[in-house]
Amino acid sequence: MQTINGIFPNRGGVEIAVEHLVQEYGIERSDIFIRALDHETDRTGRRTPDEGIEVSADVHEDEVDATLTAFRDAGATRVNRI
Repeated sequence: MQTINGIFPNRGGVEIAVEHLVQEYGIERSDIFIRALDHETDRTGRRTPDEGIEVSADVHEDEVDATLTAFRDAGATRVNRI
């Protein structure tokens, strides 16, 4: 299994990505995780704005490319394998 992470600027992109993963690629919904990114504190102690919404999917090796494509096509600003 591989974990693929994508950062999305808004909920719409998240919904599109999850729909593609589940309906088009057959990835189990229970293998997809969504969380809002927390605010972080910079060196001066100020809170910085969150970066969006993170979607993680635990997928089999043969599903990695499709997952990467689904995240990018749905508007992920950052995508990486963990």
